[in-house]
Amino acid sequence: MYKYKNYIFEVIILLIVIAVLYMTNLYSYLLFHSFAELFSVIIGFTLFIVAWNSKNFSKKYFDYLVFIGIAYMFVSFLDLLHTLSYNGMNIFRGYNFYANQLWIGARYLESISLLIPFIFIRFKRKLRPYLTFGIYTVVTLSIIASIFYFKVFPICFIQGKGQTSFKIISEYIICGILTTDIILLRKNKNKFDSKVYGYLFGSIIFTIISEFEFTLYINNYAFSNLLGHYFKMISFYLIYKAVIITCITQPYNTIFKELTDKENELEKTAATDEMTKLYNRRAGMEFLDKEMKNALRNKNNLTICFIDVDNLKKTNDTYGHIEGDNLILNVVKLLVSNVRNSDYVCRIGGDEFLIVFPNIAIKDAELIINRIRSDMDKLNAGSSFNYKVDFSYGFAEYNNVKKVDIDTLIETADSNMYKNKVQKRKMTV
Repeated sequence: MYKYKNYIFEVIILLIVIAVLYMTNLYSYLLFHSFAELFSVIIGFTLFIVAWNSKNFSKKYFDYLVFIGIAYMFVSFLDLLHTLSYNGMNIFRGYNFYANQLWIGARYLESISLLIPFIFIRFKRKLRPYLTFGIYTVVTLSIIASIFYFKVFPICFIQGKGQTSFKIISEYIICGILTTDIILLRKNKNKFDSKVYGYLFGSIIFTIISEFEFTLYINNYAFSNLLGHYFKMISFYLIYKAVIITCITQPYNTIFKELTDKENELEKTAATDEMTKLYNRRAGMEFLDKEMKNALRNKNNLTICFIDVDNLKKTNDTYGHIEGDNLILNVVKLLVSNVRNSDYVCRIGGDEFLIVFPNIAIKDAELIINRIRSDMDKLNAGSSFNYKVDFSYGFAEYNNVKKVDIDTLIETADSNMYKNKVQKRKMTV
């Protein structure tokens, strides 16, 4: 309930700010513009302060947010100059439309800055904050110099005619870059807390809408210009929320998410056989114990099959361990491709495997093993192997009638597997 009250309070405050700004617009558009831009500028500098001082918290997606904090400070500095140079402020003399050029420079810097972190994510590069700060200093000063000193930045607005083709085309290019940002953000969704992802996604959407509005006006005081600034304010507020939630309100969630991901990865590694990528013995025993309890509780059958790959030692000794590994992997492929989704295939030892068949009796499990052996015969008939892929197997069944402990169940399957192996040897004599 508290969470919803907080959301409602934030929305009310935002609506009040919008209403107050609209009233200032009725009095003076120049006053409205100054307040609207200063709102974004303050947020931009706040993002930098918060993100910069939180840069050592974590390394999973803090790098993204620290980068954004650095970038938005420089974007906000250009926006501050944009505000001060706006037509009517009479601070920068000699030309009335520096503001339009600074606007385009800031928006290019913003959209590209949202794109760059995904390159770091893609190539697993570590953020170097001080180098990044230095690069942004050079880029920002270059934009300012191209406008105020060298005067080579393209003209963006002509008195009496409106926006130039360069300005309008640039706004569409910026929208395209921002759309690419959204696509990359969605592809990397799993790297972000869901709430942080939502704020970032919303921020970019509102930035695109803002840029589109700025393609429509024919003078600096047009209504579309007014709407564009509203959408820009919302965009900055949302990215502010993303950084504040991550770095201040819920910093432990970011660290916990990274630790949880690492823990899950370690658990998966600990439960997986490195070569076959099957569950290992420990995981297999845990699954079997769980399924035995389920079978007893639900009064269902449970069947296990103990499998031993034939002639693995002979293959290793004759053709080398690489061929021995290939023999194991061929058997694994046969097993995995034929069992049901509910079954577990585990590697118990070097040449030993266990299949857990929940909810079926031995007669039904035999049908699956027969299908595996049929595919194995096809594999042997059409292969150029120097050896024959084969295995021996034995079943054991567990239910309310045949209640035994886990060790006895495995021993029974192992014993039946050995009987099958002996029988096959007798047939080849």
